[in-house]
Amino acid sequence: MIQKGIPIIFKKESWDSIAKFYGADWLKEGVTGQQCKEIIRGSIPSNSQGYIKILDNACGTGSLTLNIIEILAPNSNIKFTIDACDYSPKMVEQFDRHIQSFPSPNGTITSHVMDGQNLEFPDETFDYAYSMFGLVFFASIDKGLQSMNRVLKSGGTIGISSWSYGNFIQSFYDGYKEVTGHEWNGEDLLKLSKHNEIKGALEKNGFVDIKTVDMTTPIFVESTKGLFDNYIKTPVFLSMFETLSPEQANLFEKIVIDKFDSFHTSSRITINSIIAIAKKP
Repeated sequence: MIQKGIPIIFKKESWDSIAKFYGADWLKEGVTGQQCKEIIRGSIPSNSQGYIKILDNACGTGSLTLNIIEILAPNSNIKFTIDACDYSPKMVEQFDRHIQSFPSPNGTITSHVMDGQNLEFPDETFDYAYSMFGLVFFASIDKGLQSMNRVLKSGGTIGISSWSYGNFIQSFYDGYKEVTGHEWNGEDLLKLSKHNEIKGALEKNGFVDIKTVDMTTPIFVESTKGLFDNYIKTPVFLSMFETLSPEQANLFEKIVIDKFDSFHTSSRITINSIIAIAKKP
């Protein structure tokens, strides 16, 4: 039974319901692919040797893990394990299906249905711990970072990413304000969306040597109507959409699509994000 009063973005069932959509768009070369590549290359030295253990927290359908395999598999001097976990069983099902198609001779991949705020691994297990666009949707970001800190070895590296405001995401917020006459006042849908916020959260939870980078990446689209129809299903924007009356929802859809059309060029729209890399002392 779904508990009443829990925001949509915190409900396991909400993420289960869109696992297949994420399977289509969140793969190795999908919406988050470039951010995954950037954070891996920025945190794991290219001349690494020996055995390393990696955590993919809130793994979704596998974008980070697939990119780790692609980048590390050609390095015969390295052996690695990846423990990938997600709160949503359906996401993990999609993850397992995708990973089967990407064999890694020097890596072992294990998936887990697990709450990323309460990781079930021993202290100081991992050399690298990542959460790509997952931690930012936790009910408690502090709990997520504290749990990742606990399972990370001393001297280990954490890498996280978050969405930031820009044309694409701002269109939903601006559309909501135009329809209702006021700002969105529900659950904060874009946590850690500024450099000072992401640095402050990492520092608060025991991390040092923090580096952040802005990224702007494309979403390739066949139609702006199709883009809206796909993304309004995600728990992030569905939280907003379901507060509207049918009349407001129709107007909201028109306004957001018009905004997409205003900056839609060469069959693509760009989306803004931040990646951060830090160390555990």
